[in-house]
Amino acid sequence: MGASQSTPPPAPAAPPAPPEKKKSDEFRFGQEETPKYGGAFKTKPIKRQLSSLPDAMMLYRVEARSARLAEKMDEDGETSEEIASRPKPHTPKGTESFDLNNAVEIACHRQCRVLWQAYARCKEDREEAKDPHKECNGWYETYIHCVDNQGPKLVLKAYQALTEDDPDKNVQLLRR
Repeated sequence: MGASQSTPPPAPAAPPAPPEKKKSDEFRFGQEETPKYGGAFKTKPIKRQLSSLPDAMMLYRVEARSARLAEKMDEDGETSEEIASRPKPHTPKGTESFDLNNAVEIACHRQCRVLWQAYARCKEDREEAKDPHKECNGWYETYIHCVDNQGPKLVLKAYQALTEDDPDKNVQLLRR
């Protein structure tokens, strides 16, 4: 009589293979190799150079925030009237010798110093040229764009620092 025949347990089911993407489902940007030419034609990748021009909208937003803080500080008409009604003009001690515009200009230059040094090196290398500035104008323009980009950011930081302890809750909301 016989031995009992046992059947092996069924093999676990393999996970279903992901559906293959059709070539027509992929995005095409015009740089792909096509089988039409048998691979004989290959395009070169596009070389892109980021512009050094400041982002106009970003600068506008930062300048608008600074202007709004300045407006809010002036909005309280009482403050200006009270300052004007002082018996004699008074400048807070320790601020007489400071020029905020000059400080912002120096800070901007310090943040863009590498570009300025590249411009200066370029001018030195082309001393014998008729107009070394014209030869190195690209470096200078990049430096100027950097300074223009940093200026509004630094002014906003200055306004935020000036209004840090302002008791007006609306000014504190604008600082964020």
